[in-house]
Amino acid sequence: MSSSPSRPYTSALYPEDPPSNLHPAQHLPEPLFTAEERTSAAQPQLAHLLTTQHWSLTPDGKGLEKEFRFKGFRRGAWRFMAEVAEAINAANHHPTWTNTFNRVRVVWTTHRPEGLSWRDIRLAERCEEVYERVRREEEEAARETKKKKADEA
Repeated sequence: MSSSPSRPYTSALYPEDPPSNLHPAQHLPEPLFTAEERTSAAQPQLAHLLTTQHWSLTPDGKGLEKEFRFKGFRRGAWRFMAEVAEAINAANHHPTWTNTFNRVRVVWTTHRPEGLSWRDIRLAERCEEVYERVRREEEEAARETKKKKADEA
């Protein structure tokens, strides 16, 4: 399967404004869905992930990628990975991901059949849900720790 050339961000996926994190001259790959899912039905969810959640298409257009940042490792990155792992196992669909201290980079793609699938999109959305909750809890824990230290002083 050959990949299509990059198109300007005025593609059908971004009918109005491009994602705010793009330079005007930057080109985006078109999403390449799996053969089973070559419909526009997934485009609203995909557009939401790309424009408001700051996910990116992989250079070949066959996947989604994002780096998540946390305050720390144990309460943030590790907890995020552990909670996402539950959804991963339930869906029997696994990302490529890496962790460096407080950062987790996640890439969702489908290998058989090759391309972007609903499972990739759904699990990227699940990553967002877990991320928002873990970040809130991290913030709360940091406030509690700060308050406790102030009370002890």
